[in-house]
Amino acid sequence: MVTFTFDRTFRYDDITVELLFQLVLIVPSGAVSLREHRACCDNDSDFNKGGARDLSEGLVEMRSIPELNEALAESETRPVLFFKHSLTCPISSRAFNELQSYIDSAGAGLSYKLIVVQTARSVSNEIASKLRLEHETPQVILVRNGREVWSASHYEVTAAALKEAIGKIN
Repeated sequence: MVTFTFDRTFRYDDITVELLFQLVLIVPSGAVSLREHRACCDNDSDFNKGGARDLSEGLVEMRSIPELNEALAESETRPVLFFKHSLTCPISSRAFNELQSYIDSAGAGLSYKLIVVQTARSVSNEIASKLRLEHETPQVILVRNGREVWSASHYEVTAAALKEAIGKIN
């Protein structure tokens, strides 16, 4: 038997939630216990309490509407890419890895912002409202001059798609 366990505490609208995810797979060769830290939506980042954190070179987590307003104002001088991420969704984890892959190979000139829906629900709702977009997670939103110029969600979020979309506005 292979046992996979993921547990993480995070803040969701000021309520502490303890996640415990356990998947048991029967393997004929015997029992093995495995603790995987890069599991579903963990992404080697510490999403505990606290302020904004740099999660990748240039990727900054946003937690407040004033931070969102500052980022939208920043889009007047350079493009801003927002990534709405769910800590509990494996599709979002895959999209996050695609974003990190793109950022690792990208040049300067863009600002990258992370919105974790479990810890910044009001920010997630506000950006959807301000840009008149339907909320989706995962979702990338490329903003220039305060307006959405491109967005993608779920399996459409790839390093190649990001490179193509960003290449068109630079």
